[in-house]
Parts: sequence; C-alpha cells; structure tokens
Amino acid sequence: MQLNPVTKGVLEGLKKIHEIVHNDLVGNRGLTYKNGSIGITTLLGCHKKYEFSKEFGRHETGPNITIDDGYMFENMFGPHFQKAFPKAETVHHDPDIHVTLDDRYEITMHPDFLLEWAGKPEDPNYKPFSVILEFKCPIILTTSYSFDYKADQDWYVDVKDEVHVDPKYLLQAKIQKSLMEIYYQDNDQPNRRVFQYVVGKSTAIVQSKFKKIFVLKPIIESFTRRELVEMFIDWEKNPGPRAGYECPGCNFGPNGTKVCEGMPYKGDAIKNIDEDTLDLIRRQNEVKAELELLKQEHDNIETTLKKKISGNFKHKGKKVGWVDSTYSTVNLKEAYKLMGDELFDFLSIKSKTRDSMFNTINKRQAEEKASNPDYIPVQIEEKKKGRRFETPKL
Repeated sequence: MQLNPVTKGVLEGLKKIHEIVHNDLVGNRGLTYKNGSIGITTLLGCHKKYEFSKEFGRHETGPNITIDDGYMFENMFGPHFQKAFPKAETVHHDPDIHVTLDDRYEITMHPDFLLEWAGKPEDPNYKPFSVILEFKCPIILTTSYSFDYKADQDWYVDVKDEVHVDPKYLLQAKIQKSLMEIYYQDNDQPNRRVFQYVVGKSTAIVQSKFKKIFVLKPIIESFTRRELVEMFIDWEKNPGPRAGYECPGCNFGPNGTKVCEGMPYKGDAIKNIDEDTLDLIRRQNEVKAELELLKQEHDNIETTLKKKISGNFKHKGKKVGWVDSTYSTVNLKEAYKLMGDELFDFLSIKSKTRDSMFNTINKRQAEEKASNPDYIPVQIEEKKKGRRFETPKL
C-alpha cells in the first residue's frame, strides 16, 4: 500500500518510539543466572535452542506487543505494592531465586513479584507465608459459559477455572510455586507457606461479548523435587520444540540463521495431521474468531434497533418489532433428579425436544407418585409472558 509522506513519517516515528519503550522495558529488568543454572522459560522450551544459544549467543528479539504489554502491566503495579501491602516484611520485583534440585540440575527463577510476611512467634497458628504474583497480558482470554460475568466488575478471582489462559502460563506458575517451597525448605524455613497467583489482564470473550478484565488465578498444586528433576531429564532426552510455534519463530531454525534444520513438534497427536488438514484447522480457527466479532456486531445493532423501535407492525404478513410471546423456564435440578443423565439428550433448546422432555418428566413424576404416595411433584416448567424482538427481513 502506497502511503503519503505524512502518514509514512508518523508511522516511522511511532515505530522508533515503540523500540525505545521496548529497550527501556527490557533494559531495566537485568535478570541474572548463576553459572550452570537455567530459567523456567528455558526448561519449558526447546533444548536444542538452549544449546545453540550457548554456542552462538542468545538472540535478542525486537519489540513484541504481547511481551511489552506484560512488562508495562508489571510496571503499572510495581511501585505501589509496599503501600498496598504495608504489613509485608519484604517486597521483591524480579528477584533472583536460585534452587539446586540435585547434584546435576540447578534453576534460577525470577517471579514478577514476591511478597513475604513474617510469622508471629507468640501465635503458632500465624505461620510465615509468601505470595508470588506472575503478571500476564495474553492476546485474548476465553471463558466458560457459566462464568459469572458482571458488566460493572473489572476484577475476577477464578477459583473454578472458568477463565482459560495459556496452559504454559499455569505450568510456569506451578513450577515457580514448587521451586519457592523447595527454596524455603533448603534455607531453614520449612514452615513458610507459599501462595501463587497468575494475574491476567486482557480482553475476554464473555458470553459472546468482548470485555477487558483483570483475573486472579490461584495455583493450588505443586511439583515435588523428584518431579522437577524428571522434567529436566525429559527436557534433555527429548530436545525438540515444546510448542508448535517454537520452530517457525526460532532465530536458529529454517526461518532464521538456519544453523538448525528444525524438528517436528511431537507434543500431541496433531503432529500426525497433514498440512492441508492443518490449513483447514487454522482457517476454522480464523472463521470462529470472525464469527465472534460478527456476533458482537449483530448484538450491538440489535440493541440499537430495540431502542429505536418501540412497538410492532406487520411486514410481509408477519408481525415484527416487539411482539408478545410465551416462554418456559425449567427447574433443571428437579428435572435431573427425575431423569438423570438422560436429561442431557434434550438440552438442545429446540421445541421438538423440549416437548419430548416434558412428556418424559410428566411420566416419571407419575411413576414416582404411584410408587411413593408421599411424593409431591415439583413444578418443572413455568410458563411466562414476555416480549421478544423480531427484526424485519427487508
């Protein structure tokens, strides 16, 4: 696309600023590693890339919007932790936590934030504890349909795993929690409890709509020392990529310096799918995302129409606009008691299956009443009057 000189100049200027911001964000981190140790990100990546990095030097990537957003998210909160948690004994940003797992494997981690509270010697029930916070800004978050969304709420605590983030983020956080527990055990603090959280900020797809949210995801489980050692052993024995995107984006691979010929990703069954089928899968993923956007646009237009059309009228022989209707609500708990798993055969929300479901429920209630005279049938279906909106077809 041909750009006019002004637009081109503005674009180039903004790109320069972006690079300056990126360099400031990365330059201020200053992460260090003890000789012989690696980081969690390295352990969760390709072992061959690690070996090439030792031989040819680590390749510094340029600005990356997702990663830079994560750094800015940290910096937005970082200066305020001491004020927000005044009783915390210490607050660390990107601390160097070095853990020796055995005589072969060492690892250095840098949790985004580590907060430590001292215990109370006079109160044996108040043990010392630490909180690790790992900040993430994924491209998008998806949610379960049961997610309790509230339009005026920005922060959500996800204890039911209803907000779905990259499993790799959760694995990283679980390893952090495990290493921190081992670190305290090895440094004479075996009673210190560790609480780990992933703090996410992104646009979420909530009930087919888009909303920016913060989410706090507690990490409950931990790995044992032995399990972490086995993770190292597997990393060394199976040196290929740990994710499908690693080889295409690797500086040492076929799309980079070509010192590595690349390796197929063997992480799951998708490795057996031919490229044509993978293209279809990618296209389906793209179409699904497009449908979500179209659905949001459709809903926004319908909301506007509902405000502009207050009554109803006939169009092509059909009443449109706001029309009176009758709808049913179902007591699913009581229906499940009567029908068990058979209930799920009817829950496609179609009138023909709905009628069949209520016929089955009435039959079961009659059978229950016949075998148990004290049984009082609970009303399963409740018919209500309401209005629905019918958009005219022009």
